[in-house]
Amino acid sequence: MADKPRWAPLKVYLTAEVIASPQVLLERTMDYLQGINPKTGMERVPATERVQLMKVVCEAKNKGEWLGIIRRFVSVVDKDAVKGQGGDGASEGDGTDDGSEE
Repeated sequence: MADKPRWAPLKVYLTAEVIASPQVLLERTMDYLQGINPKTGMERVPATERVQLMKVVCEAKNKGEWLGIIRRFVSVVDKDAVKGQGGDGASEGDGTDDGSEE
């Protein structure tokens, strides 16, 4: 039953505290975009999730509205997780998706 460990819905990871701090959000997003699990500092982020995040980041940069875009991404990721895995709901957070490419 326990396949590979999977990252949880992003909204589990994006606490109000993190969203309220653009600096923390940016740092975690940069780690995430580089494929580093912000929670452990080591585990690799699935490439498909990084691609999804990059699209969101680019859209956010173009519009200049990070938090709105992040919240939209969170709801999309959450729906995908619910639809894609009918498991125990024990998966946990991703990275954040604020990322600014520098």
